[in-house]
Amino acid sequence: MRAADLMGTGSNANEAHARKRREVKQHVMDLVTSGTLPRGSRVPSLIELARKLDVGKNTVIAALDELCGEGVLEARERQGFFVRAARRRERARPTQLMDLEIDRVAHGMASILVTSGDDFLPLGSGTAAESLLATPEWSAMLKSAPPRDPRSSLRYADPMGEPHLREAIAARYGGPDETASRVIITHGAVEGLNLTFAAAAAETGSRRIAIESPGYFMLAPILEGLNLETVPIRRTLSGIDFDHLRGELRKRRLAAVMINPNHQNPVGSTLSLAQRFELAKLADEKKFWIIEDDVYKGLWTEEEEPPTIHSLLPQRTLYLSSFSKTLGPALRIGFVLAPDALLEGLRRRKFLFSLSGDAYTQNLVAEFVDRRGYQRHLAEMREELTRRARVAKLQSESFAQLGRFAGSYTGGLFWRFELADRIDAMALYHAGRKENLLVSPGCFFRSGAPAADRSDAWMRVNISRCEGTLLTKALKILQTAAFGKS
Repeated sequence: MRAADLMGTGSNANEAHARKRREVKQHVMDLVTSGTLPRGSRVPSLIELARKLDVGKNTVIAALDELCGEGVLEARERQGFFVRAARRRERARPTQLMDLEIDRVAHGMASILVTSGDDFLPLGSGTAAESLLATPEWSAMLKSAPPRDPRSSLRYADPMGEPHLREAIAARYGGPDETASRVIITHGAVEGLNLTFAAAAAETGSRRIAIESPGYFMLAPILEGLNLETVPIRRTLSGIDFDHLRGELRKRRLAAVMINPNHQNPVGSTLSLAQRFELAKLADEKKFWIIEDDVYKGLWTEEEEPPTIHSLLPQRTLYLSSFSKTLGPALRIGFVLAPDALLEGLRRRKFLFSLSGDAYTQNLVAEFVDRRGYQRHLAEMREELTRRARVAKLQSESFAQLGRFAGSYTGGLFWRFELADRIDAMALYHAGRKENLLVSPGCFFRSGAPAADRSDAWMRVNISRCEGTLLTKALKILQTAAFGKS
């Protein structure tokens, strides 16, 4: 081995080795692209390249292995390296905002983009900022987690979810008598929505599912995919329009009412205790299922969390949540607390949908949720969300001509930004796309009405993403688009 490969183990040595490896790759690539090495031809030997470029043989091997991985070369046993005869594979690139169509499903894809170029501004994102999730407690837990052992940690999880995780969820989210047997672990809350919608429709014989409007923009496409009928019910800052709901109940039976009670996406408001009792009473009388989507539990900032609807009427409520908003969406861990009447059907649907999950990840989350560190983690998230909301409010005041935040921020990830008169939210959406700015306009969250109207003149702002001057940059772009000046 040459001295170039024995330079030590420090960072300088690593950088020097990486630089020489890149030089070898570039040399071989130049031979290929210039035609000196045509398709199918043999690459000069390791010793020949090492001598010519004054590098070690191991450096040459590493460079040629990378070119094999990139589809430029191929290794043949006992013969050496050859230029790949077939066309080399096309390099994939990350999805960019402008690659996506303009509809609700495509906007769902856009809302989970983490990067779309260096200048991406994810103002309308649907996920918690990584900096918000990276509390000392959660970071320490992840760093100290044991490495995956291929002999034990690559297996399927228990079909219903790992027992430790189900126990922890039953204790933290269920009532005092909740058993772990009623907990079903899902692939995020979205799988839980698919399962509960289908189960409610099958049990009642009705295809009609009521959802909030405005509400989570993926609900209508999910229902359409299940061949179920979407019944939009008005949701305002003050809660559900119960007159509207009763009117729909008089028309035909509803299978279920889906409700996002706390820090509703996208309005940001919370259902009052009185409305929770009223919805529970109505469900008991009319025999529809309540699907309670409580994904923002633990993110209250202003007052004590009200009781869940599930705690008021457990026998008619399908309670679902996930750890995507509090620990990270990549975990893909959601759950359903199901009443006995639907439990077996949900178990079967879950298995047919996705078989099982990842035992290693589920046990990691279970261990953390069962500790006091999880409560400290949530407290730190709430404190930081409060700070970012306060900064966002101050920054927005310089753009009063464009609009203002509605009401006060009380928790969760989202805060509704109402636009000033005669400002078209969709026009801002298109202007934002051109500047690599993700805007979530009001019309994407509304179901049922055929055309846009004044009630759509707002956008959803992800408060967790309002770090530094991101909001100022975004509002400046939008104000310029609306008025032609910054």
